[in-house]
Amino acid sequence: MNRNGLDEMQLQERNRIGNQSFLLLLYLLLFDSGLYGFGIRWAPYPSNVMAILCLCAGIYTIRLIRNNAYIGPSTKVSKISRNTAAIAVGSAFVALLLAIILITSGAMDLSKLKGMKDNGAIILLLLAVALA
Repeated sequence: MNRNGLDEMQLQERNRIGNQSFLLLLYLLLFDSGLYGFGIRWAPYPSNVMAILCLCAGIYTIRLIRNNAYIGPSTKVSKISRNTAAIAVGSAFVALLLAIILITSGAMDLSKLKGMKDNGAIILLLLAVALA
């Protein structure tokens, strides 16, 4: 076993999935640039690349977990500790509190965005929520 705890079969599987995910990313970016050349724009420039990148990273992670190549074999069974649960609840509370403060203070005024025709931020937000 190596330093990250994966055995040889898991390393080979991780490398195989990584190579396939990289090729998928490459082909999707080439396909997107081809669509752009034909005048088809499904999202503005930085958003389309970020969406493709997030999609490929999500596929890579899901395939690693499904093929048991994400973490090495463990000798002990780990449970969620109270500290981990407290951190998760605390960070969710802080995020909710921050969202409420931003909305009530007017910092997230959507009327300023009326003239914008770019919906890339909304696409990336929905993609991040869907993949999380």
